[in-house]
Amino acid sequence: MFFRHRTTNPNLLIKGGLVALLLANVATYLIRRTHGVSESVADPVSGFLYGVAIMTMLVGIRAQARAKGNGAPRT
Repeated sequence: MFFRHRTTNPNLLIKGGLVALLLANVATYLIRRTHGVSESVADPVSGFLYGVAIMTMLVGIRAQARAKGNGAPRT
C-alpha cells in the first residue's frame, strides 16, 4: 500500500499504464526480432513488462473509483 497516499491523480496512473503497455508491446516485438535472445529470456521479460502495465492501470482504475465515491470500502 505504498502508493495509497501518492496517487493524487488517477488519470495520470491510467495514462502511465497505457504508456507501459505500449512499451511492453514494442519491447516484446524488439526482443522477438533479436536473434541473440533466447525464448527462455524473452518470455519472462515480456511477462514482467505486461504485468507492470496491467497493475498500473488497475491501480489507476481503483483510485478513480474511490475518487468518485463508489469504490470498495476501506479496511
